[in-house]
Formats: sequence, C-alpha cells, structure tokens
Amino acid sequence: MTGPGWARNLSPTSPDAAAVRRTQQFQARAQPLPGRHPYTNRRPMAVTGPFDRARLIEFLTRRHPHIAELRWRDDVMTGHVEVDGRPIADPEHIVRAGNQVAHVLPDCVEPTVSVRVRVLFEDDSFVVLHKPAPLPVHPCGRYHLHSLTWLWARCFDGQQLRPVHRLDTDTAGLLLLAKSSSAARALSDQFAARTVHKAYLALVEGEPPGRVVELNYPVSSTSQGRGRRSVDATGRSAQTRVELLATASGRSLLAVHPRSGRTNQIRVHLSTWGHPIVGDVTYAGDEPLISGTALCLQAWRLGFCHPTTGDAMTFEDRVEPWAAPFTDDHPSEDD
Repeated sequence: MTGPGWARNLSPTSPDAAAVRRTQQFQARAQPLPGRHPYTNRRPMAVTGPFDRARLIEFLTRRHPHIAELRWRDDVMTGHVEVDGRPIADPEHIVRAGNQVAHVLPDCVEPTVSVRVRVLFEDDSFVVLHKPAPLPVHPCGRYHLHSLTWLWARCFDGQQLRPVHRLDTDTAGLLLLAKSSSAARALSDQFAARTVHKAYLALVEGEPPGRVVELNYPVSSTSQGRGRRSVDATGRSAQTRVELLATASGRSLLAVHPRSGRTNQIRVHLSTWGHPIVGDVTYAGDEPLISGTALCLQAWRLGFCHPTTGDAMTFEDRVEPWAAPFTDDHPSEDD
C-alpha cells in the first residue's frame, strides 16, 4: 500500500449526549420497518396554476414523465387515480388549479433499508447526521414509508425535516437537514453560492496518475433512464477536484471535492475518467464490479456557516468499513 499518511488527520465529530440519545431513539422507534407489509400508498400531487384546465392525462405525464402515458391511462381507467378524493376513470377529465390528485398504489411492499442513522449535531435550526445506505432521503420511486424524512417524522412526533442537499439512496455519509423554512433558505443559499465545503471518500478501480486532478466534464441536464446521467457537451458545466490518498491491490482511495452540484456528478466524472467507483452498478458498466458490494462512496466532511449565528461549522464522519483498510484504525460498525 502507498499513501501520504492522510489517516493521521482523521478527526470524526463526537456527538454530545443529546445527539447520542436521539440516535438511540431513532434506531429503536424506526423498527419494525412500516413498509414491509402490503399497504395502500396514496401519492399526492397538487394541481398548480400552469396546469389549470389541463387534461388529467396531460397533467400526469408532465408531472411524472418517467412513467409511460399508457401506464397512466391504465391506472386512471382502473380507478387508481383520484381527484379531490374521488376516483376519476376518464383520462380526458379537466383538472383545475387547486385540485388534489392522488396516485393510488395498492398492495405496496417497500424494499428494506438501513436505519443505522447517527445524529452528530442538533439544535433549533438544523440536524447533521450520518445517513446509512441504502436509505433514500425523501419519498421517491419505490420508497415512501422507508425514507429518512418520513421515518424521522414517525419517530419524533411528526417533526418535519427539510433536506438542503442531496445524497443518493446508496450513498452513505453526512447529511444536513433544516428544521424551519428560514433555516432551509439560509443553508440552501450557501449551497447555491458554492461556499459550502464538501469532501467525499471514494474507492475506485485502478491507480490514477498524479496526486491531484481537476475533472471538467459537462453533465446531462436530464435523465437517460432510471435516473442515470452522462457526460454531454450540451449539458451543465461540472468541476470535480480529486486527490489520491492511498492505493492497494489495484484500487485507490480518493478524496473528492465537487465544485458544482450536478446530479450524480462524482459518479459520472470518475467513471468517465476511467476509474469507476467500486460497487457502482449504474456507472461501472453492465455488471457490478463486485456482486453485492455496497457503493463505495461516502459524504465524509461538511463545512458551512450556521444559518442563525453565522459561526463556521465543520463536521467529519467516521470512515465506512470499505475505507478502513486504508487507515491506521479499523473503526467498529457498532453505534
């Protein structure tokens, strides 16, 4: 193994007693997972001004273009779409601004997720926590009850958290969530201004040349199916700084600093560069690099200013088990 001795600088954030209690409460109350037994899932959609007097089928296909029109028509005609609580069997039905549309999905069973959430810090404005994988941040796709925000509300008397940045379902690491709309705006403004410091750890195939590399590949603005993005000359500009930390057995541990925040940016950039992330079944080719291996990408460090006081805040997560062989210590998976 070669490396610059980076592990000597590890300083994971130590949660206080209140954060430890929140961790214990969440992990206890989130079990058993509520979506493991069949239930009727009603997914709400509000009709806004631009869709006033639109046909129902037009509203549905424009709101959710990833679902085929034929599927929407079938769901409408079989009574699986409601408008203001009433099944509407006519795809040509005219909707009005203010209508509440619901996509009714019977007999839903959701995939199992990890609830090994760890709270690192919490005050009246925000929460910083470790999001495990797999766990989506908010309801999406096959996940509704099995999402972080839904489970948090279930565990803590309906408290609503507002994510101010994104982590994929299969990406573990630090996540920042606001407790109020004012805190969410203040924190989101920092992300938009690119004043937030974000550092990821990534285990990749191969040994990249050089210690520090700047990757500049424009990323497509729209999905190429199942959420996948690609390098696209007509897409949005994206920059990623990559630092080589250590190498061993034909793989490398990288510190990755995204300078922009495009969807799947790190995964797209590293794959295009020729060093895909271990376990990335979406961007590493047709087959997993290691069947059953978790995505080896972690949101590792996060720095921003407190939305109320303006104080500088910096957090560091303890490294995931797949990064432990590159460190001087081998952290436990116990909470």
